[in-house]
Amino acid sequence: MLVLIILWYLAGRSLSLPPRPSEIFQPFLPIVPPHCTKMIITKSLLSHAFGGDMVRTPIMNVHIGLQNTLCFRISNRSDSSSNTSQDGFSDRSTSEGWLHTLSLIQLEHHHPISQQYTFAIPEIRTTCICDCGSAAEVCSAESHLYQKCNSTINKITKRFVTFSSLQNNICYRTFHVSQSDAGCPSGSQSKLCCEISLKPYKNITYSAVQLDQPNTFAVFKYVAYDYTAGRWYEKDKRTIRINIDGRTQSRFLDSRNRIQLGVSAMGRASKQLESGMYFARSNPGGEMEGLRKQKINELNENNFDYLGWYRKDGSGDFVVHHGLFKMQKIHSVKVKNCREQKLQSYLDALHYVDKSGEIVIERKYPWIKSAQIHDGSSRQAVVIHSEGTNLEIILQMNDPYGALSFYHDFSKLGDFTGTIIVDFKSNRYFNLTAYNATGILSGVVKKTTDQNSLDDFSFTTYIEDLKSDKKTIIIPMPEMIGGGDRMICMRPDDKTPEDQICRIVQFREDPLEINLLENSWREVTGHCPDCNKISVAGFLTNLNPLNWVDGAFSLSKLIMVSGNFLLYCFIIIIAYIVITRCIFPLARCFICPLRPSGCYQPSFQKHHCCKHEFI
Repeated sequence: MLVLIILWYLAGRSLSLPPRPSEIFQPFLPIVPPHCTKMIITKSLLSHAFGGDMVRTPIMNVHIGLQNTLCFRISNRSDSSSNTSQDGFSDRSTSEGWLHTLSLIQLEHHHPISQQYTFAIPEIRTTCICDCGSAAEVCSAESHLYQKCNSTINKITKRFVTFSSLQNNICYRTFHVSQSDAGCPSGSQSKLCCEISLKPYKNITYSAVQLDQPNTFAVFKYVAYDYTAGRWYEKDKRTIRINIDGRTQSRFLDSRNRIQLGVSAMGRASKQLESGMYFARSNPGGEMEGLRKQKINELNENNFDYLGWYRKDGSGDFVVHHGLFKMQKIHSVKVKNCREQKLQSYLDALHYVDKSGEIVIERKYPWIKSAQIHDGSSRQAVVIHSEGTNLEIILQMNDPYGALSFYHDFSKLGDFTGTIIVDFKSNRYFNLTAYNATGILSGVVKKTTDQNSLDDFSFTTYIEDLKSDKKTIIIPMPEMIGGGDRMICMRPDDKTPEDQICRIVQFREDPLEINLLENSWREVTGHCPDCNKISVAGFLTNLNPLNWVDGAFSLSKLIMVSGNFLLYCFIIIIAYIVITRCIFPLARCFICPLRPSGCYQPSFQKHHCCKHEFI
């Protein structure tokens, strides 16, 4: 194989045609030119300058669409041999017969980036404990109000399980007083201490960018092919990027500067991202797959109803901006039974995932082929379109003795299937799958499923890929296409209506999505072995009379304290009567038989004998 490459290389040099680097391996890597699209060519003449040459060079005007390819050859005029130099004739003779192709391969929008940050959808785990004792140390404002989970290292932290030590986790504490007394002794109120742990959902991160108005660029690919000995060879190749926001731009197309290209836009692109905040899943190479737009916080915002409230800070850690104060504000808890640690938690925020929940985010733009953040400083985002408007191109020969001849390939269609869809955003389109197809395809939508019914809508689509056995295309449909299945007939552009292929396609209408983001109270069961225990400090606190009248200036508290006071007084009186009138006398009766001589002692006579107590 190496010998063949060397012989082929030396043969090229003997003919004074040094090979291009890509040509060395072309005998082993077959090359196929792209599909030449059928186009309308308009021939016109350029104006000439005053006092200049009166020869007017003909130019060719073509309207070209995205992924379309213009094919042409260059031939010499009949009078060229008598008016050319030997060098010029040699250049033209070597390139004569080449197939020149010009493809509009990309339509790009280059957006300047004014803001950028990384955020995640947080997965949240909430744990709470409830204690009825007002003076209990296991749950207090000192340990949990405006604190992070790892900010206080003491015996309380050891009792309360935390998750802040895990990678990419941040944990905030909240403190809630004056809660329901459900499950607590009468007269006491519960208090709650919670920990809210956040981590990126499935470790997925997103890049948020503020995109401003873009510059528009068209990318053309020019290739000249030579067909020799049954193979195609690339003889000239160039990629040209042209700004189309202003007036007509001109470039030389080939390496010999014989063909001049002029490009002008017929209007702005059919679809364009407006200025605003966008986001996409983060990738190490800067690729922004599935660019999305939804309500998202700007860099200086922290709205919990928008995406981006859980983001990376300057040190690269995921945090909630001003989280110590914000989390206390948006977290609500209510007690169902304090002693049983039955609670309910509510987080006044959207775009988060509970430990057992799911994630909901906006869908991507289907007309964007790809988006990428370019350059090392991440100051430009390049959006490449999968759809685009037509451009007007002008081809002019810089050689007055050269002429252009244009060609196109035949279109073909093996078969097709598809579905007419109205999606959840009310976009109506025909999801077409074509088999063994290339070129220009024409289609007709019938009013019913009968092939002989009237035409309701017609369309034209383009397939430029020569190597694909299966191609999926989205074709927009008007509002009148709906209500049931339809008959659709398609044919290649070069075929007659009698050669069309007809298929019945299904109609599907998806319901509108409502209540995508819904929040609710979530059941929480706490675990606190040290809560609600009787301690010496708590007992002494209850004996303090000042605590009895704490808050007694309210009517409900005054009634409760008064009732408790009367109840305690009644219990004390009953206990005094029972002890002095029953328990003490019975105790003497049981003690006297053990001391029979005690009744005759003088000291005992002063107090009477046991039997005398009942006379």
